[in-house]
Parts: sequence; C-alpha cells; structure tokens
Amino acid sequence: MSKQEKAQRVLSIFYKLLRGQAVSRQQQANSSNRSTRTFDRDIEEIQCFLADEIPGIELEFDRAKGTYALPRDMEIWLSMEEILAIAKIMLASRSLNKEEIKLLNKLTRLCDPDDEKVVREAIGDEMHHYTPVSHDKALLRSLWDLNDAIRRSLLVELTYTKATENMPVQRIIEPVALLFSDYYFYLIANIVGTAYPVPTVYRLDRIQGYTVTDRHFRAQYGRFSEGEFRKRIQFMQKGDLMTLRIRVKLPALEATLDRLPTARVISQSGDVYMVEAEVYGGGIKMWLLSQGTNVEVVSPQDFRDAMRNEIAAMGDMY
Repeated sequence: MSKQEKAQRVLSIFYKLLRGQAVSRQQQANSSNRSTRTFDRDIEEIQCFLADEIPGIELEFDRAKGTYALPRDMEIWLSMEEILAIAKIMLASRSLNKEEIKLLNKLTRLCDPDDEKVVREAIGDEMHHYTPVSHDKALLRSLWDLNDAIRRSLLVELTYTKATENMPVQRIIEPVALLFSDYYFYLIANIVGTAYPVPTVYRLDRIQGYTVTDRHFRAQYGRFSEGEFRKRIQFMQKGDLMTLRIRVKLPALEATLDRLPTARVISQSGDVYMVEAEVYGGGIKMWLLSQGTNVEVVSPQDFRDAMRNEIAAMGDMY
C-alpha cells in the first residue's frame, strides 16, 4: 500500500466527517477493501489531527450503529435550519446578480447529503425564478476590497455616479463601514478635505471604478458606529439628525417600532400611541408617507410642515 493510497483513504473519511456524515466502521472497511483494524488506525490519525488543530473536539462513536461522527454542536457547523434561513434571506434581498447568487449551491453542500436535498427543494423554485435588482453588477470582489481598505485604514480613490446626475464625480475617501439595506450594499466614507459632520453614503453598484491606495489615514476611535448609524437612518438617506415625535395608530405600531430601532412609546390614548425616535430626516419622510393616515408627524414643526407640503404636492398630481 502506497503512502498516497493511505492519504487518500484518510482524507476520504475526513471529508465525509466534515460534511456531517456518520462513517460506518464496517462499511468503510468493505468499500476500501481493508480490515476494520486499518479503519481504526485511520480514525486514530484523524483523532490525533483534531487534538492538535482543534483542541477539545473528539469524534463521537455510536456503538449501536458502529459509526463515527463529528459532534453536531461544533461551532464550525451550520445546521440545515441555519442554511435554509440564510438562503431565504439572501434570495429575498435580491442583492446579488444571477452568477453570484449561485454561491448558495456552495452553502447547501455544507449540509448532510440527505439534508442538502431537502434544502435544495425548499429554495429550488425561488432560485429558478430569482430576479436580482436592475443594476446586475458583480459586487463580491468590491465588497472584499473595500472591507480590506476599511480594516487597514487605506484611502480609496473612486469614481461615482449619483442617481440624479449623469456625470461621474471623482473622490478621495476614508472608508469607515459597509452596510446592507433595502436591496443594496452601501459604503460609508468621509471625503478627504471636507468637514461634514456625518459621513457620505455611496451605493456600491453606483461606484464606476475604485483604487485602494497604499496611503493610510488615521482612523479616529469611536468616531463612527455602524450600529448606531443604522438605527437612525432609513433607506440610506441622511438628512439632518432629529428627535421625531409621531402619533401612531395601533395597526401601524408594530411596523413603526420594528422600522425605527430607536423608537419608544412615550404615551397612549386608546388605540393611538405617541412614539419618539431619533432619526435622520431624509429617508424617514419616504417611510412615513408609505404609512398613510396611520401615522401623523407631531414634531419637529418644520418637519411636520415639510410633510404637509409633500402631501399637498402629491395631491396635485392626481
């Protein structure tokens, strides 16, 4: 028996274990035309490897079935339930083009073969009818490059086309975060040479080109928090940061509290609730208009006036 044959046999067993399969001592010995003692030695080598590389992880032996398996509660595992949930979220986001959404095929292969079939059946129709958003750009490479620039605090030169303009603009930026919201990926960045109090938001698919330079910028600790920014922004439209008070009817209360992470109920009168939230004014107007008569802006007064003017202008269109 050559060393190569032995290595292939051990790797074959290990591959099955990594896929979540229970490997039968007798069946493996029969399929490899080797004795069960040879199988035991192969398992011992795998056990030694795990002890060195992943301390605390040991193969589990089922005496009744005569099988070995890796423990299912290992942190490296994704269960079929977890894979199904991730797949459903990715398909619903519509954020990747048809080529990149195929990474779900890789994801489902992490399941046990029987579970893989179940998951594929559960997402098969959505995969077949998958319709990405209209830009149809590949984004995974740029996501990785820009994340690396953020991690290493490297300046980025980019060419960007705004939704309202045809002419691209050139910018040198300090990238600080990548976020996903409502179908799109966004790069959050400070423009070099400006003193805006809030970073600029760039939609990733509108970046026409970029170069990650070798020039570093000084990242200010605590200057920007993705989590706090996300709590206060809607549809990635900035506007001014304000404390908003709205009257919310019961049918829209749950949607309001889910939509605005900073929201809290401060009073109630029957089925009408007074809700307060800290938000950026740009995107919140879009969402409030979608709620019709279920939500009324109380303050700030200038924002209430802006809502009234917007509603009047909408009425003039019909």
